[in-house]
Amino acid sequence: LDEREEKHLSPSDVGNFVHSVLEKFFSVPEVWELDAESMRDTVHSIVGEYVNNVFGTASSARLDYLTARLEKSVLLFCRSMSEEFAQSSFRPFALEQKIGMGEGSVPPYDIRLEDGSLTRVRGIIDRLDVMRKDGRAYIRVVDYKTGAKKLSEADIRLGLNTQLFLYLFAVWKCPPCDFRTRLLGGAEEIVPAGAMYFSARPGETSSDTPVHGDEGERLAKASFSRSGKFLADGDVLRAMDRELKGEYIPVKELKDGTFTKNTAIPAEGFDELLETVTSALASNVGGMKKGRADALPLKHGGVLPCDTCPMM
Repeated sequence: LDEREEKHLSPSDVGNFVHSVLEKFFSVPEVWELDAESMRDTVHSIVGEYVNNVFGTASSARLDYLTARLEKSVLLFCRSMSEEFAQSSFRPFALEQKIGMGEGSVPPYDIRLEDGSLTRVRGIIDRLDVMRKDGRAYIRVVDYKTGAKKLSEADIRLGLNTQLFLYLFAVWKCPPCDFRTRLLGGAEEIVPAGAMYFSARPGETSSDTPVHGDEGERLAKASFSRSGKFLADGDVLRAMDRELKGEYIPVKELKDGTFTKNTAIPAEGFDELLETVTSALASNVGGMKKGRADALPLKHGGVLPCDTCPMM
């Protein structure tokens, strides 16, 4: 007899677990309208099916413990998103939406290089939301993260961590095709409303007094991290977060009637963002085509990658 193989959860396993569960959760019609018990049962069923399909009999007490903890986190995340959609005018349009990957996908996003050639962006959007209003289809791209992820202006200028915005641009600038027709749904133009990183795991919380029941869940939900860029249009922002107190998007309405600086940007800000990201990417790809591979690691956040490289 062969010894039974025991499976473990790597960081990529956790990411696949969360993405798969969330995709199936949002495939349930009007899932945000479920009561607490039905939502818990739905998530439990989805998790059980995933664990059985992926791990089968190669389970262990350790694996059962880890997946049970993940299920609690994912259930909390699903409840938070359900509360968000219950007060939002945006709705999920597509889950795991492919870009440049054949039938039904968004056409690839092409960027022209200095030498006249093209670099082609392909990928998969975790979630694409839409709100149709006054002849416009407002779109929001959401990228789930299982760890902390903060948007960095410096990264954007360097062409780093730009995947979220490239996906937004691919949908925004989508040429005439079946996908565009379905997305418009009778509207006349596509307008970028936002691009957001959303941490699918609660962060650390603290309290000076003992926390129980609903208060503990409230604190845990508040610890989910969100960051991104959003259209500085009051009606559109309130369609995402009715109170604009930073609960469902990282934007607050200030006393003078303006919105959180750098997070809420005017329409032309998205044009500038497109130019910045595509120019940086074109420069990086152009350098690769020319064989530029200098041993010049980027110092990021005061740290060199070489300092933590296991090969050094």
